[in-house]
Amino acid sequence: MHKYLVYMLFGLFMIPVSGCQSDRPMISEGNLSSVLAGSEINRYMDTTDEMQAQLALEYNQDRQARKWQNDNTGARFITTPTSTYRNVSGQNCRAFQTEIFVDNKKESARGTACRQPDDGTWKLMR
Repeated sequence: MHKYLVYMLFGLFMIPVSGCQSDRPMISEGNLSSVLAGSEINRYMDTTDEMQAQLALEYNQDRQARKWQNDNTGARFITTPTSTYRNVSGQNCRAFQTEIFVDNKKESARGTACRQPDDGTWKLMR
């Protein structure tokens, strides 16, 4: 399940979001489910989960967790931005941790995403 969590995180940060000097929509017309088609974790996510994770990165302060449960799948999610900074290129970046609890199992991953200046999308950096 860990590799699917990484795929989820990669897809998550390719979704355009609103933010600093951007008039992009919070969620693009494409969605994470289409990026994850055929993966195991796709069974547990829907557009509500996509939006909740985006909201955590866009609006939560560092170390402020956003927790939610998908009532349709029973999966529980926690996304916590851990630090916010500008990289050497001047991009806004956020380090984060995401956890998913499914069938009494916990998977977690850490990463860094930076907002792309050309289109306002978040790109997973590591």
